[in-house]
This record gives sequence, C-alpha cells and structure tokens, in this order.
Amino acid sequence: MVNIALWRGTIVFLGLSVLHVQFSLTLGVLAGLLEIIPFVGPVAALLAIAQAAVHAPAKRSLMFLWVCAEEQGLIGSAAYAAAPLAP
Repeated sequence: MVNIALWRGTIVFLGLSVLHVQFSLTLGVLAGLLEIIPFVGPVAALLAIAQAAVHAPAKRSLMFLWVCAEEQGLIGSAAYAAAPLAP
C-alpha cells in the first residue's frame, strides 16, 4: 500500500508540474498521503487533476467520470459503457 501511495503522489506531482500548476508538490504529497485511506486517495488525485484542468484549460471539452462499485465487478464502468453521455 505504501508503494502505491508513493507512486500516486509522484505521478500526480509530475503531471501537475508538466502543466505548470501552482502547488504541484503539495498536491502530490497530499494525494500520496491520502492514498493510504483507500477512498480518499483517488478523490484527492481527481481534485488535483480538476485543478490542473482549470489552470491549464484544454482546447476541447473535458469530462470527469467517477465510477463506483468497481470492487463488485465493474458495475459503474459497465453502466457507463452501455449508455454513455458523450460519444
């Protein structure tokens, strides 16, 4: 679990640094530390990615998909794949 936390924090930090987002180190450390709590870590990473999207807007629309019940057999992913909101 500690390895995953270190990788998540490093990847978030590097990704935000490439996008020149302020506080990328802080957000990377926060994402890594919160990864130890299984539900909070991905939330912190998603919020960091959303902040990067706000500070470095893309030329196209972005959609963030938060799927649930993945431990029970990809229920959320299967539901979105069956009826997507966007092509």
